[in-house]
Amino acid sequence: MMRWDVHSKMCSWMRLGLLGLVALTWLVGCTKPEHRAARDYRNKLADEIAKSSFIEVIEHSYIDDFPEESFPEFMPRSFDDVPTIEYARIRLSAEQKEALVKRVRSFDRTASPVVSFCSFDPHHTIEFHSDAGIISRFEICFGCSGFSWDAARLQGSPESWMQEFKGFIAEIGMRPEADWKDLVLKSGQVPIRR
Repeated sequence: MMRWDVHSKMCSWMRLGLLGLVALTWLVGCTKPEHRAARDYRNKLADEIAKSSFIEVIEHSYIDDFPEESFPEFMPRSFDDVPTIEYARIRLSAEQKEALVKRVRSFDRTASPVVSFCSFDPHHTIEFHSDAGIISRFEICFGCSGFSWDAARLQGSPESWMQEFKGFIAEIGMRPEADWKDLVLKSGQVPIRR
């Protein structure tokens, strides 16, 4: 009799262990895997923010904001000939910089980048400065939900990250979205043939 009880208990424990193993396998299989390229990019961006002596955020025009009727007189020969109109420039405080580091470090590391086929028209640039000058520039386009950084590349932009950037831009008093063409016209800095 005793032998049967031991065997029965052992089988119960084995079943329970097997059930636990199946549940663990299912749980691990259902979690999203970490997107390594996005994670590495996120970490590098957070490190760049942290090591910068100071950071400036610029809200500005972009080449596509200029009306076509301004080009017959203005006729830029290259992209570099088109002026950039600054609408705002903010130097982040130490507290804002630290909050940005924390925000970027909290970005979802499982978020997969999404490639947009819209025109990349960035109206916000984050400049990372050292004591010697600009280290790198990070451009954001909320129109196409994209970003570009001259210090690293990531194919596509995770949508959840774009929402975080939108929140950050709004928190520092800038506009994530606007009628950019209208702002260029109101600036008085565009030659328009009448």
